[in-house]
Amino acid sequence: MFGYVSCTCTLYLNEITDKLVAVLKSDDRVCRYLDMTIQHINDDLLKATERWMTGHDIRRTVARLRAELRGVHVQTLITVWFPGKTKDQFEDLLQFVSDDLPENLGVFEYSDEEGARSPNLSEKVPKDVKSERYVRLMEVQLEAVRRRNVRRASDGEVMEVVLEGRQMVEDGQADRTGAAARQVLVGRYYRQYLDVDST
Repeated sequence: MFGYVSCTCTLYLNEITDKLVAVLKSDDRVCRYLDMTIQHINDDLLKATERWMTGHDIRRTVARLRAELRGVHVQTLITVWFPGKTKDQFEDLLQFVSDDLPENLGVFEYSDEEGARSPNLSEKVPKDVKSERYVRLMEVQLEAVRRRNVRRASDGEVMEVVLEGRQMVEDGQADRTGAAARQVLVGRYYRQYLDVDST
């Protein structure tokens, strides 16, 4: 049974301090799972959404966490439809996801909020462009996840999991008995937070 202490709060970049990293590094009871607020990677968009950080700051922080904390899990949410987001700015985001992919990435649809600056901004992203960008981002993410999983498998990485049940799957491949459907065990490891990340 796991003896991890975990935290479900979202961290801003300035909250990922030397002290926090030191605690994560020194105490095995604390789960190395960080939910970071990123949302964008382009400097102009970060400024427009009043995120007082740069794309370089984000990349440097993620790189530092991975270098200093073996097995760290970075989860974040990203919006692809902020008003005025250009094709080049979206390409920046695709490159970030491909190169520096957070272990879990959620994508949400931008919507105007009362009291925010964004409802007054022009150049709303058309609905068809939103849909196309969503699909492209998911494809880039899936390919990056596959590359990472192949690397982990080739490195012989082994993970402890909490078994949660059984499930019937149909993958079109017959097993030794000739049945196309088969029963598999379903579980989570520490990088998959209950009710947040997929099992």
